[in-house]
Amino acid sequence: MSDFNTKLEMALNFIADKDFIEAKKLLEELLDLDPIHIEVLKSLGLSNYNLGNIDDSLSNFEKVRELDPEDAVSLYYIGTIYDSKNDILKAKEAFLKVLEIREDYVDACKNLAVIYLKTQEQHKIIDLSQKLISLAPDDYQVYYIIALAYMGLKNFNEAIELFQKAIELNSTSAVLYNNLGTALMSNKRTEEAIEEFEKAVSVDCNNSIGYYNLGIAYQAKEKHSEAFQYIKKAYELDPTPFYLNAVALAAFNARDWEDAIKYYSALTYSNPEKQNYQYNLACAYQAIRDYQKAISILESLAIVNPQTTHIMEKLADIYVEMNNFDGAKNIYANLMNKGKVSPNIYYQYAMLCAKTNEIDKAESIFKKVIQLDPNNAVAHKDLAIIYLTRRLFDYAKEEFEIAYKLDKDNPYILFEFANYWHLMSDYAKAKKYYDKLLKMEGLTSSILLGVGLNYIALNKTNKAIEILQMALEKSPQNVEIIHNLAKVYFMKKKYEVAKNLLEDAYFINPDIEIANSLGICHMELKNYEESLKLFKLIESQFPTNIPNLINLAKCKIALSKPEEAKEHLNKALEIFPEHDEVEELLKSL
Repeated sequence: MSDFNTKLEMALNFIADKDFIEAKKLLEELLDLDPIHIEVLKSLGLSNYNLGNIDDSLSNFEKVRELDPEDAVSLYYIGTIYDSKNDILKAKEAFLKVLEIREDYVDACKNLAVIYLKTQEQHKIIDLSQKLISLAPDDYQVYYIIALAYMGLKNFNEAIELFQKAIELNSTSAVLYNNLGTALMSNKRTEEAIEEFEKAVSVDCNNSIGYYNLGIAYQAKEKHSEAFQYIKKAYELDPTPFYLNAVALAAFNARDWEDAIKYYSALTYSNPEKQNYQYNLACAYQAIRDYQKAISILESLAIVNPQTTHIMEKLADIYVEMNNFDGAKNIYANLMNKGKVSPNIYYQYAMLCAKTNEIDKAESIFKKVIQLDPNNAVAHKDLAIIYLTRRLFDYAKEEFEIAYKLDKDNPYILFEFANYWHLMSDYAKAKKYYDKLLKMEGLTSSILLGVGLNYIALNKTNKAIEILQMALEKSPQNVEIIHNLAKVYFMKKKYEVAKNLLEDAYFINPDIEIANSLGICHMELKNYEESLKLFKLIESQFPTNIPNLINLAKCKIALSKPEEAKEHLNKALEIFPEHDEVEELLKSL
């Protein structure tokens, strides 16, 4: 064997052992001896490629191509190098040429398919799919590439099947599980997607994209606390700007305000030009009632964006939370003075005027809202409420009817329209709208209280108890609900139950009205000493209250103290001469 061939064999052995440095040294010596030796050039190109000397490698393989245009291996590497240099057109040309020369060149076929993914020519991958599978039926990458093509074409069912096939061939790839999960998510199969994402992180506990995908899946299920924990884990594993943005939003959605503030503070520091980060940071400060920081951020944003209304609206919201209604009104007034603002700006201003008892102005602005947006059902409803406060009942009825016609399924419109009929003492008509409300979900305790009061007015005590119990479950400390529930039990002569409820109400809020109801309840239970204590308490604050004087007298009569009873009754007659009930009680004594 000649010295040349011996050195070439040694170089090939170095390549086989992946010692490309030594291989390159020998091959360069041989190339000096024979600059057009194809085997030397190809081997040197391969060594340079593996050493990262891409340009030298390309030069080597191009020289081979000049010497032998049909050399498929050199063409394959030329395509691979152009792909790495992001010269997609030359890479595609090279791989197509390889397949013309050698149609069973699997890697060239796979790389061409990847090029088609980059150029979004997914249909060409589908055309290649049968060939790819026939060439490499046990290569998971083949199924993975074809699945990605189907994903690009939004054919998720085919993609799912192919990802599953790829996983059968390679069950340890987090990438495959993540892609299968994404396909399932796209097919609205969220629970199955979560299972695949969990497999991704189980095979690779450091797989940040798997945790991120789990977070996105839980966000789709509106389970924001769980979503935040997974996205937070992704960020901890890979603290990149992408994940920082994602974890900030996840914390915000989870209402984890302290973390939202931490992450958005970091984002605003590194991206001072991103005003949406500052806005969300202000909202987070608002949520923890650190109003001054929120106001400071929003005022700075407003200076930069004087034409942007939502920043000023958020400022107004904060002022409302601070009970600074005048401050909020000033903001809306300034916005309106700029002209061409949305009807919502006028609406919010009208609501603030109503809260500050500027009823005339509120009425005027609500009419302006309706003029700008005649189909604004809520504005019609609120104008009707204004009319009610002014006892303009016919006008109120007309506005309620318009609001109801525009939005029959709005619970607040139904509730206020029902309240109107209740106020008009047309309890049957009110029931029609209250009953529509009862078919809806998520009713507030105040709405349920209104429904319950109407059933009391209709003397439907069992239904009233049912509704008021529902209200009480939502607001266990609501004294008004407890008091009215006690009244219903009193109507049903279930005095012991009524007494217990009234004692609970009085413990929460020891006001005179509850004391009076509790005193009357004790009278029915013949607990006259207890009644007397309560009626004396009322007398100390309202000494001229006729009904209380009568109740005091009744207790004294029951306790066999007629003379003391007469004192209360005579005092009542001094205040209200010829009071029939007082005179009857005196005669009985």
